Amino acid sequence: MSDPPVLIPAFGTPRAVRRWIRTHPAAGVRFVACGFNGEGFETNDDPLVCVAIERFPEEWPHNSVRTLLDRFPLSDWIVACGPWANGGDRTGSPWPAALRRGNAEGLRAALAALDGHGSGGAFGDRPSPAPPPGVGPALVVSPDRGYAAALARTLSGPASGGPSGPIWELWDRDHWDDRRAADLTRSRLRFPERVRVAVASLESPVEPGDAGFDALLRKWDPPEVVWAAVQSATVSAASSAASSVAAAASTAASSIAPGSAGSADSASRASASLTGSSD
Repeated sequence: MSDPPVLIPAFGTPRAVRRWIRTHPAAGVRFVACGFNGEGFETNDDPLVCVAIERFPEEWPHNSVRTLLDRFPLSDWIVACGPWANGGDRTGSPWPAALRRGNAEGLRAALAALDGHGSGGAFGDRPSPAPPPGVGPALVVSPDRGYAAALARTLSGPASGGPSGPIWELWDRDHWDDRRAADLTRSRLRFPERVRVAVASLESPVEPGDAGFDALLRKWDPPEVVWAAVQSATVSAASSAASSVAAAASTAASSIAPGSAGSADSASRASASLTGSSD
């Protein structure tokens, strides 16, 4: 008995999706026609790959793009575009440039993603390059256990060798509440040296000056973007710590230097007074 085909949702206008499915057959794969907002694909699990059909730059509403990226944050996204996209990055499309492919390349990219070679555009439970030197294992904090486990595997890299840096934290900012804010405060008090990165969907209110985090990213940013943010925050923290130590040493030196002989004599008299000795 042969294995059932892998289901890949294809999003877009009904006519565009039907045409793309008809002209892009693939063995072992069945494309499921879906609308702009995901209607037509009823499942609680993130598919391995999602395909969006974009015939021209302004075809997709921004809200629909946000809805789909938020609904399937662990899927590998491929945006199959018309000939307008074959010349490189263009303006006018609400989809991230890293996800867009020309029509001819779209099917190859989708099949490659099924084999574990992702597009590099979104987080996903798939093989990834090892973290760069200095970036350690990620402690992912999220109410979605499946999402947290997938991200931890993706961001920690291959098991062989292991990451080389200290533990850092990645916090899921979606569905934020007072309890999770308290958890963040406790973590900062207990492990002040850790780098903390927040990820959120496109619709989550995240401000650049959000207290408690060293970097703020989106859920579909690739692992390389997250690691770069961790590296930058680590270097910044080390530099700040070194500056604080130097400033403290300078302050201590300046407080001792003036009248050092007199200060020593005063200290000697205070010691004699405490011990009850006299000349």
